[in-house]
Amino acid sequence: MYKMVKNFAFFIIAILLLTGCSRSGYLLTGNINDVLSVSQEGILSEILQHTEYALLIGSDGTAVFLSQKSFPEITIHKENKKWNCSTEILPPVCNIRNLKEICIFKSFFSDKIIVENENLHPFAVRMRDFEFLGESQKNGHTVRKYREIK
Repeated sequence: MYKMVKNFAFFIIAILLLTGCSRSGYLLTGNINDVLSVSQEGILSEILQHTEYALLIGSDGTAVFLSQKSFPEITIHKENKKWNCSTEILPPVCNIRNLKEICIFKSFFSDKIIVENENLHPFAVRMRDFEFLGESQKNGHTVRKYREIK
């Protein structure tokens, strides 16, 4: 019971952070213990150590799902008070302007949330907020494009 209440509290905090708390960074959510506001620039592989997959989400609801193999090819930087992702190696969809969130998947994360009688990782719960639009390939990298359902 305590774990379920704890998970519910985590879920509510995540929703509050996503719906309007001002921040100077981008949110780090998913299979982690706490939602974090991060202000780190650099190569994605250095920011997301020990992470297998990530969903990079722009403020317009555009999102790209990529694997750890692609992390070294993306740079996160701040420009005009907005966080951006840029790459020349990966498909153009990975050049996200105004990054608001990175939702991460780590398989060794054990906490789950009960949603509609299913035990789901927080990453899986967040993925339910998106619809699949398509897949792109470039230079041996495959990424999937999503759009946030409003």
